[in-house]
Amino acid sequence: MGAWGHRTFENDSAMDWVGELVESDEPSMVVETLEAVLIENGDEEEEFLDIDAASAALAAAEVVAALRGRPGADLPDEVKKWIKDHGAGLKVDQELIDTTHDAIARVAADSELQEQWMESDSAKDWA
Repeated sequence: MGAWGHRTFENDSAMDWVGELVESDEPSMVVETLEAVLIENGDEEEEFLDIDAASAALAAAEVVAALRGRPGADLPDEVKKWIKDHGAGLKVDQELIDTTHDAIARVAADSELQEQWMESDSAKDWA
């Protein structure tokens, strides 16, 4: 992982997702990114969540937070512009809020991203 800090947008995977987002005019990309990290089929065997999907989900969660009036201090300018231009097309209801919370919990509990940070000297900063 190309990470230079513990914040959401301080790694290559999250910034790659941002690049895809700003090229898109589809607000559904945010929801799809969050849903992609959730196990919907009820299988006992969960797939291990890779670092790219985990980083993208956290970035998508930051978009939802910003749409709710709680933007992170490190929200990239290009994401702010995308929200201004396309954010109105994303319905931020209780279902999306719950999906966002579930996605964050999954990343924090069982992902390659979580494992890498817990093994690093910066574990206390990420948690």
